[in-house]
Amino acid sequence: MCFGQTGLPAYAAASMTQEQAKEIVSTYSITDAVPGYAEYLSAHQDASYPEETVEIMAGDYVLYMEGDKEVAPEIYTDYEGTEGESVLTKENGYIEFEVQVPETGFYQLQVEYYPVAGKNSEIQRSFFVDGELPYGELSLIEFSRVWSTDVAQKNFAEGNRQVVWNKDSQDNDMKPVAVEIPEWIISDLHDNNGYITSPLCLYLEAGTHTLSMNSQREPMLIHRLLLTNSQEVKSYAGSYTGYRRRWRDRCLRLRFPLGLPGI
Repeated sequence: MCFGQTGLPAYAAASMTQEQAKEIVSTYSITDAVPGYAEYLSAHQDASYPEETVEIMAGDYVLYMEGDKEVAPEIYTDYEGTEGESVLTKENGYIEFEVQVPETGFYQLQVEYYPVAGKNSEIQRSFFVDGELPYGELSLIEFSRVWSTDVAQKNFAEGNRQVVWNKDSQDNDMKPVAVEIPEWIISDLHDNNGYITSPLCLYLEAGTHTLSMNSQREPMLIHRLLLTNSQEVKSYAGSYTGYRRRWRDRCLRLRFPLGLPGI
């Protein structure tokens, strides 16, 4: 079910305007005001990585704007099997959250999102803390969509374990058509250039902070944000078991044939 809020609650003033967010992103690279990620980590090299996880529900947003104008976003309830409220941030949207951080240290920021229909491009966002860009890599973060092919979907729908490609008149395999199969995704923030392979972190002191996301491309349905840290690396056996279970659950949900031995 989808509906628009009927009123705008009286929230605290925004930490920044959407126009200011765009200005920072477009000019940070020609100033010394915004560090790179390596410099940012070095400045807080003695900080800890707290074990506690902080959950920020999208429905608890404190501000939503489109084109620097405060508006009521579309709220989706219990969408695609995920209980609770989710907020649609449009291609020109800006959303802000207030978060209570229990312990000073580095946190990985994760976003649980659903890639709603758009222009079939990667989703792009910028992230800000307390009205500032913490480091340059947060100026452009991409979120993926989930893709399959028309041939694979047809074969799965017919209960076939193996994909049989379409042939042309010369018996050559024909190029399939990409089709999107959206699903809920929990994603870390990663360096868009690929130079940094580990998830990006935020240094946050204990207390109240604002986290802001400014849209650069494509709409995005947000369910929640998480401030957390990576779990202990699992053994191969533990990871394989987890992958098998998640693949089985996904196959059952999408009505795919179970394509791994023993599942």
